[in-house]
Amino acid sequence: RTTASRCDCGAPIIWGSHFCANCGRPVGEQAVVTCTQCDHPLPADAGFCPSCGKAAEAPANGDGEREADATVIRQAGVGAGEGSPKPDRWEE
Repeated sequence: RTTASRCDCGAPIIWGSHFCANCGRPVGEQAVVTCTQCDHPLPADAGFCPSCGKAAEAPANGDGEREADATVIRQAGVGAGEGSPKPDRWEE
């Protein structure tokens, strides 16, 4: 482990953090993602801004990761009673 570092605001940086817990500044050389409404720094996986509550938008680089997470794929022909054989009636 490395020695504890401090943010420009003076607060200690928690190991593994991406942002300062005190002021919200990004830590390290990670690209800064900000809210489109209030410019508050956001974690890359944020669904909503913790400052104003606006829904985070999909990444502009076109990787489509968020869209893929929301996609629901249904298998055709699968449902209650479909695809299962009907039992034969017993004849006496």
